[in-house]
Amino acid sequence: MAEKSSDIDEVRWAPRVSPEKIRRLYASDARGILDEDLLDDVLISLLVRCESMQTIAQAIQGHITCPRCGGQFEVNVRGGHLILFEESGPKRLEVKGEQLQKKDTIRCPDCAWSVTWGEYRATWNRKKLNMGGAGLAVEEFVGKANRPLSPRAKMQAIDDLIHSFHVDLEMKPVRPTACNVIDANLEQTVALIETLAYGDASCSSQTRKWQKGWWSRPNRKD
Repeated sequence: MAEKSSDIDEVRWAPRVSPEKIRRLYASDARGILDEDLLDDVLISLLVRCESMQTIAQAIQGHITCPRCGGQFEVNVRGGHLILFEESGPKRLEVKGEQLQKKDTIRCPDCAWSVTWGEYRATWNRKKLNMGGAGLAVEEFVGKANRPLSPRAKMQAIDDLIHSFHVDLEMKPVRPTACNVIDANLEQTVALIETLAYGDASCSSQTRKWQKGWWSRPNRKD
C-alpha cells in the first residue's frame, strides 16, 4: 500500500541546469547554427529555476506562495532586517513581527495546505536556492525570459545571467550566479564559464569581463 503523502511533499523547486546542455548550446552558437530547441529548453529551465529562487526570497520576507493552489499569504518572520540588492545599491529592509519558530505552522487560508516553518525552510536549505546578492541579475533575467524574444535575444539573456555575480554590500563580486543555476560545484562552474565556446556569429564573449570580476573579487580564497 502506497504511503500517504504529506503537505510538505507538494513543495518542489526547479533543479539546476545540466552543464553539458550549457556547453552544447554555446558550441552550437559558436558554429553559427544555434540549436533553437536546445536554446528554448535551457531558457525555460533557467527561468523556472530563477522563479523558484524568487519565490524563496519572498518566503524569507514572510510572503508565502502556496504550492497547492498558488494563493499568496503572509506570515510573521523573524524580526530584524534583510538586505535587498537594487540598482541604486543595497537596501536595508526592516522585518517586523514575532520570530517564527521552526515548530510553528504556516497554513494557506484558501486551500488549508499547511506545514511547519522548519519543514518549509528545510526544502531549500543547502540547495543553492538562496538568491542573496544575485537578486538584480535574477530579476532582470526573469523579466526578459517572460517576454517574446528573438533567438539572439534569448541567447544574450542566458549569457548575461551566466556571467553575472552575487555582490556584497559594496556591490563587488562575491561568487558566480551560475552556481545557483548550473548543476556543478564552484570549481566546475568556473572552469565551464572560462571554456565556453564563442565564434564570430555568436553573442559577444563576456568571459574576459567575467574573469576580471572573478579573479579581483574581495577575500578570494583560491
